[in-house]
Amino acid sequence: MKYLLILIACLFIHLPAQAQTNVSEEQINQQYEAVKLELLCRSMQFILTENKANEQVLANLRCDNIDALGQSIPREYRQAVSIYNLFRPKHYNTFGKGKLDARLDKFQKDLNTELTKLNRDRVWQNNVQILQGQLTDIRTKSLRQIKDGTYQTPQGTSLDTLADRVAQPKPINTTPPTNTNQPETKQASTSTGIGYVVVFLILLFLLTGGACAFLYWKIQELQKEVAEKDEQIKEKINQVESKLPLFTPLKEYQALPPQLGFLNEQINAVAQEVLVLKTRNEFKPTMDELYAQRTEHLEGIRYNPNVRLHYVKYRPDIHGFNPAEFRNDPSRDSIYRFELNPENPTQATFSIVQRSEYHQIALLNADEMLAGACEYANPPYNDNRIITHENGIAEKRGEVWVVLKKAIILFE
Repeated sequence: MKYLLILIACLFIHLPAQAQTNVSEEQINQQYEAVKLELLCRSMQFILTENKANEQVLANLRCDNIDALGQSIPREYRQAVSIYNLFRPKHYNTFGKGKLDARLDKFQKDLNTELTKLNRDRVWQNNVQILQGQLTDIRTKSLRQIKDGTYQTPQGTSLDTLADRVAQPKPINTTPPTNTNQPETKQASTSTGIGYVVVFLILLFLLTGGACAFLYWKIQELQKEVAEKDEQIKEKINQVESKLPLFTPLKEYQALPPQLGFLNEQINAVAQEVLVLKTRNEFKPTMDELYAQRTEHLEGIRYNPNVRLHYVKYRPDIHGFNPAEFRNDPSRDSIYRFELNPENPTQATFSIVQRSEYHQIALLNADEMLAGACEYANPPYNDNRIITHENGIAEKRGEVWVVLKKAIILFE
């Protein structure tokens, strides 16, 4: 019985409260639309001014109602038209009943986000921040005038007059009507049966009404929770959309030309250095020529002017020496000192050059460079230089100088 009385009380209290809520919600919607019109009108003026609109276009801008505002925006100003079309149908009713400030906060925040996206120029961004301060002042002033009852639209239409157009719901009369014309019956059996039926119907009605009231309350709570979740999701989506331009490939592409220019400058600098070094080293003597010049005194003085002196390398493929490879100075592979006597042009003597700086490659490749033309007085092993103990003899046969007698060498 206790719970039944609670359900009955809730039912009768909820009905008039619901009527009052409906009236308040209608007024809040009117207030929201009025402030929304003020904010949207100022934003259109800002966009047109920033896009160099003339004074005639600004003077023709009508802010008496939302439809007139949209019709007075010239079609060629696409930014203003897009912002108007985007925010014209936004009501934010999902924030719940009575949340005027929350709805206006969401409207102003979304408006700021969209205005920021229109232009990435620093001057535009600074002007948008200044505009936000102006919109906040307009909103505060309009709400104060609405509260004081002094608010008027740009054409003088009072908000109270707009509110009066909505019919006020009448209070619900919870007192059951009395019927004085109903005849009173005195039949005991009939009245008892009817009484039980009436009590049963009343209880059934009250139980049904209480269940409906409970379900309605639960549905309202669920709708409120869903609305809050929906707004949170939309807020996260707006945050992600505002950050997307920072991660687009356009930013990376715009950073490539400076990097390529820097790399091109470095390549040109290296090319200039290479050109300078190449020009500088063009007339420098080779390492072999330097060795020959610096150690020329080690070869001794040529006392016999009738002897021709050449330096040549041994060729295993022809088992001798190729006269086309005769050189005037020794090198790391031309280590054989060839002495020709013009009086006996078909024979010549040969030995290993005395300068040890040319012996290293021959010591590492003795089988190819030494074994074919020399006999070893001692086996080579980790040596530093080669000494000619006895000169060898070569004979010219056709275009090749063939070894007749091998030179005897020592390793030290």
